[in-house]
Amino acid sequence: MIEPDKSNWNEIAIGFIADEINEEVLSPAKSGCERFIRPEDLDAGQLFIKNFRSPEDIGSGKLCYEGDIIFARRNVSIFQFKRRSSVLTFDAVCSDELTVIRENEKILTKGFLNLILNTTKLWNTLFLNQSVLSQMERG
Repeated sequence: MIEPDKSNWNEIAIGFIADEINEEVLSPAKSGCERFIRPEDLDAGQLFIKNFRSPEDIGSGKLCYEGDIIFARRNVSIFQFKRRSSVLTFDAVCSDELTVIRENEKILTKGFLNLILNTTKLWNTLFLNQSVLSQMERG
């Protein structure tokens, strides 16, 4: 495998290329969106969200729009939701347990961040860092 020359690469924060979106909805059933997404609706390794449910009887959530990236990370184990990052192809309301990310299209080609979020190398790094942090916390 050919390794790229990284000598002139700059490290950047994810906030430079994307924004976390938090448009809270107190009553998803009355929001006008007919689709609600929970962490279980994201299939590991799938680039696009296919599963959803009705927003009936849901207390609250976040608005998300076609093209947004939905990322399962909040209050969940990395083992449980490994590689669960997908792009919406429709407008919806999602669970508060999910993170909504919108790419900065002036800097990044639409959809590219989702490809990065689904790479094995990224998840292996996250897994390693979580394992090391867990061991350090246990002392």
